This record gives sequence, structure tokens and C-alpha cells, in this order.
Amino acid sequence: MVRKILLILAGFFIFSSLFFWQKINKNKREKSLVFSPTPITPTILTKKNLPLNKIMLEKKSIFVPYWNLTDGLKTSIYDRYFYFGVTFNQNGLDKNEAGFLNLEKFINLVQPKQRFLTLRLLNDDFNRILIKDKSLQDLMIKETKEIVEEFSFAGILIDLELKEGFGFSTEELVDNLNQFYQGFYQAIKAQNKDFLITVYGDNFYRKRPYDLKFLSKNADEIIIMAYDFHKSWGEPGANFPFSGKEKYGYDFKTMVDDFLSFLPADKITVAFGMYGYDWLVDEKKRPISQAKALTLKKIKEEFLEASEESNFSCKKPNCLITQDQLSKENEINYVISSSLPDDQGIYRLNYHILWFEDEKSAAVKIDYLKKRGIFSFAFWAWGYF
Repeated sequence: MVRKILLILAGFFIFSSLFFWQKINKNKREKSLVFSPTPITPTILTKKNLPLNKIMLEKKSIFVPYWNLTDGLKTSIYDRYFYFGVTFNQNGLDKNEAGFLNLEKFINLVQPKQRFLTLRLLNDDFNRILIKDKSLQDLMIKETKEIVEEFSFAGILIDLELKEGFGFSTEELVDNLNQFYQGFYQAIKAQNKDFLITVYGDNFYRKRPYDLKFLSKNADEIIIMAYDFHKSWGEPGANFPFSGKEKYGYDFKTMVDDFLSFLPADKITVAFGMYGYDWLVDEKKRPISQAKALTLKKIKEEFLEASEESNFSCKKPNCLITQDQLSKENEINYVISSSLPDDQGIYRLNYHILWFEDEKSAAVKIDYLKKRGIFSFAFWAWGYF
């Protein structure tokens, strides 16, 4: 009997010792995590360590312009297709315009859950009237809801573009825009559809009139147009430089920081412009006239041929292609002789500078977005590359 009691006590002592030893070690581990003097390096998200739920949330979208509808859409690889789109005038939906007339062709090419309708509001004069005219807004909302219902769109995107000089950031303008978007948002959500808007990538740099804190609560998603930083009527430069804020005044990485300070990452989609501008310049590289826009497809056809180093060489004579290390975009400098002689009978040389975004430069920016927790991106436009 005594022996049995001793064995029980010995077992209890061993169990208690193990329990307290584990507890002491656990406390030590917890303290080492809390009070460790070595800073914890944040995890950089890559394809290998990206959580499965994040991979599933990735969205790849394409804008489909009404002038470029092809059967290839049926077998393409995008998650969402933004039809670009329909437009309005002071009488409401313009049913005589090509965007509306080609609507059914788009519908026949894209599945319902992937269809999004873009409202093309690009006319400054009309937009000035629209954002102040509540009855016109109500008519636009009514007719948009009818199209969404009839053609089974998953949602709408409002692309209301305000050109520079519109009266940026006045309180009245900001308030008018807020009320316009809020009214539209409430109406579209009543249909259980998605409501998206576009804003310029240079929103902060050029102090555009978008109240992002307000719009974040009145939109399902905001598409940032990360292109056209260098304007066709301005100095030659990158479509939207990845880095180089000190040189260019602003850059893509700063843009992402700015938007993330107002918007949650899961409400952001970044759109890339797959095109370029070709400037005719003088000997000091100053533009002589407004630049000509060229699709990436056209640039490839006219200028680019792959080299053995997986880079590009130029098809044209007197032509040099380089990738700018700051912007990550491509610059082409080339010279051509004028087709006609001047008044003195001399064929002048014309100097050109062409900047463009391509898949390689866009991939650098997309990789950066994913590291910042943004997994939705789009391309302008179908047929451009």
C-alpha cells in the first residue's frame, strides 16, 4: 500500500515538473517575441508565399472600346470586361451614337457575370451642366438602370473626366461631384449591382477635385488611371513613371502611397495604358506640336523587333530604343526626312521622341502593387497590344 502511494506521488511530481517547465519555456518564448531588440522584417508578398485567398482575389480586367469588338473576346483570359461604352447628352442616353449601337455585339461576346458598362462622360461642356442639374442626373440614373437590367450587366463604371482648368478643387465642385456619385451609388446598389468610378493617377499631384474619403464610402471600387501623366500637348515623357519623383515631379510608387492613405487596398484597381505618345521635337527636345497617340500594337508593328538579348531593336534607320531605369518605360528617339521640300527646296530632318508602356513595364508596376496588397488591375484597351 505504501509503495503504491509512493508511486502515485512520484508520478504526480514528474507530471507537475513537466507542466511547470513547459509553462516557463512558453513565457520565455512569448517574452522573446515581445521584447526582442531585433526588428521583425515585414514579409514581402511574392507568388510563392502569397496566401491562397489573395491569389483567388486577383482580378485582371480589360477595357473594350466600342470600335474594337472581335470574336477573340470569347476566348480571352480576363476576369472582367468593361464595355467602353455609352454616352449621354442633355436629352439623356444617346441612342444614335456608335457606343450604344454596338452594345448588343458586346453582349454576345461576353458572359453576364463579366460584363461591366462604362458611362463615357468625356465632354467638358456637358459635364459642367450634368454635375449641377439634378433632373438630368435622375434621367441618367433611370436610363442606366434600364440598360443594366436589360443586358444583365454585373455593374457600371462612371468615367467622368474633368479636364485641367475645370475649376479644380473648389468646394462647390467637390460637393457637386460627391452628390452626383452618391445618388448613382445608391440607385445601382438598390439593383444589387457593383458601382465603380475612375479617377486620375495624378489626382494628388495636380490637386483634382475628388473627395476620396467620401467616395470610398459611396463606391464599391475606384479605378486609378495610371497613365497620361505626360500629356500629349506637353513635354515628352513616360506614360506614368514607376519611380523618379525627383526627376519627374511624381511617380507611380508615390501615387500608390497617396491612394492607400485614403482607400482600402481591396477597393483599388489600377489601370495601365497600353499605348504611347510620339512627339515631334526641335533640337532641344521641345515639342513642336501636339503628340500623336499610338497603340502598343502599332508601335510594335512600326518600330520593334526582338533581339537575342530579349530586348528590342528598332526596325527603322536612325532609331534608338532604350528602357528608362527610373520610369521602367521605353523611349524611342528617331529621325526621318520630311516627305516634301520646304520653301527653299530643302528636305528637312524631323526629330521624334516616342514614350510607351508595354507588358514588361506594366509587369514591374503590377509586382509592386501586389507587394502593397493591391490585387486588381486593368488594361486600356482591348486590341491595343
